[in-house]
Amino acid sequence: MSRIARLVTAIIFLIILAACGGAVVYFGTADGLGFGGSATVAGTVTKGTGAYVQIGWVRNNAPWPITVTGIEATANHAAKPVTVYLSAKQETTAAVTKAPAWATPAAAAMPVAFAGGTLRYLGFAMTPAQGEVASFDSITVTFTGPLGITFHKSYSGDTFAVASDTLPAGTLALDPTVDSGSLDGYIELLRNALQQSNSAQLAVVMGSGVKPAQAQKFAKDMAKFQINDNVTATRDPANPYRRTLVFYATSPTKDGLPPIRIEWSGFRWSVLGY
Repeated sequence: MSRIARLVTAIIFLIILAACGGAVVYFGTADGLGFGGSATVAGTVTKGTGAYVQIGWVRNNAPWPITVTGIEATANHAAKPVTVYLSAKQETTAAVTKAPAWATPAAAAMPVAFAGGTLRYLGFAMTPAQGEVASFDSITVTFTGPLGITFHKSYSGDTFAVASDTLPAGTLALDPTVDSGSLDGYIELLRNALQQSNSAQLAVVMGSGVKPAQAQKFAKDMAKFQINDNVTATRDPANPYRRTLVFYATSPTKDGLPPIRIEWSGFRWSVLGY
């Protein structure tokens, strides 16, 4: 084999070796971030504040450094973007309304370099819009590795919900497929709102952007309602988050009031059809 042939062979070998090494780094970085500590936390803010919580963690499982350039938790009905913090220790597990020690500007600053094996706990600050329940159920992390390529990875293990203090107590409801008391609390809210004959308050309890005029129509449909009426709650076989309520005095078929369709979404129940 000539010298030129040997040189070409060596170059091709080095290219293949570099490509294999690059592939190892690429896929090792893409899969390098791990998540855990999944939890669902809910709470209610006090006037003019947000809520803080530490739930979940992120870890660099790759042997080389990974740089996290951003973490986004996209919330529904939040007054402003969710702030995400990274901390070396987990200090709180319940939602609090006073900024804890881990909620510092430095802990929220990006980018952050993760050496191999580094674990950081996730913290969040979220403020609901007035009269709303703010919530998110996933985060998206943007990061880079030694090759400088940007990756995005989502994790759906962290769920956080916060109710505005302008909502009636008990409006925030957990997933009814895992919390048997979720529906009961909403039925009590409806009972009280119907009894009070306040269309503005009834509209708040009905949810889904219902206006007082629509609540008045609902109240008119339910004019025969009595606070001590019995109630049936029938599950929609096609949707585990929907129920049909019928209030009645003696029998749903004899003196039952018009059916009320309700749905759980965004950590609260709402009346449909108005």
